[in-house]
Amino acid sequence: MKQTFILISLIIIALSGCSGEKLNNEFSGEDVAMISSGDPALEESKNLELLRKSDQVAESSVPFTLVKAFVPDDDFKNKTSVKGEEFTFLTLPKDKDYLTGNIIVENNKEENVEMQAIFMQGDHTAKVRPEEDEKWSRSIKYEVPPKTSITLPVEISIEQEGQEELSFIPLADLSDKEKIGNENVSNYRFFLQLGDVTIDNGKLGDHSFTLSEEQMSTLKDPYPSPSWSTDGGKPVKFYENNDRLTTENSIEGITLNPVPYSTSVDVVHFDEHGNSTVLKKDVVLNENESKFIPFDQATIESLYEKDRRQFIKVTNNRGKDILADLKALDHGSKPFPTSYQGIIELHPKKKGD
Repeated sequence: MKQTFILISLIIIALSGCSGEKLNNEFSGEDVAMISSGDPALEESKNLELLRKSDQVAESSVPFTLVKAFVPDDDFKNKTSVKGEEFTFLTLPKDKDYLTGNIIVENNKEENVEMQAIFMQGDHTAKVRPEEDEKWSRSIKYEVPPKTSITLPVEISIEQEGQEELSFIPLADLSDKEKIGNENVSNYRFFLQLGDVTIDNGKLGDHSFTLSEEQMSTLKDPYPSPSWSTDGGKPVKFYENNDRLTTENSIEGITLNPVPYSTSVDVVHFDEHGNSTVLKKDVVLNENESKFIPFDQATIESLYEKDRRQFIKVTNNRGKDILADLKALDHGSKPFPTSYQGIIELHPKKKGD
């Protein structure tokens, strides 16, 4: 059981003060790069290697049909060993202000899938562009044909004084019938080393906790997964309305799943155009207690004013704490890693509300 949690957690890992102001609206659709089918920047193949590997390492009653990954180039990769498993993190040389790598999407569906790739350095979207392109954008959109793998080499702008983590957020434009109201959006967060790193014993102690075998065997979700809430913390009800997923009432905030350890999280809003706003900072979660995090009225009104895809990101163990978390695991000071980043998408209200 413990080994299973460690493996799942490592996959998830390798998978931002309060604001009462309106949400940031600096960027628009013009800040999203559109790459047409047949563009030489898109390297096409019929070899679905990642999908085959997924079927080998993960059990599922339904075959995997879509895999999304970001593979950094070797010049920016570093590794540390955790319980005999290699964990990849990123290192940016001091003379560089960008890093490079490949976005890989494999589509085993019978229809095209429209993809959008967003990168975030900490709480803010990073500029990105196809490799060798001159123009920077806040995200990149392109289509992946059926039964096809597309590789897109990219450059990602990095701020040397910015937060020491980089998230890859691949958004698939799926039909609402394929969506679930509180389903977490797949994402991959890397520790991004921008200088010397020292993890002292005090830092390791902050990440230490123990669980009995009985507690481990009954643990269903070891992470503070977010879900939409209304009316002081009640679950939001979702409906399929004219083939569109909607909610009956306005959301009032999010509720986080209880976890068997103490941690703190930051809550960030972002949208498909690259805007981001820090909503809550350092929200303390006590062990075994769920947490309702309300949004102020200005935030809620701004959410429903925007006609675009919008998301809430919940993140703990920021920057160097990602590495400290893994070091504590490797030292036997905790049963599984606790670094987590959950993203959920906002859905519109039913018409007439």
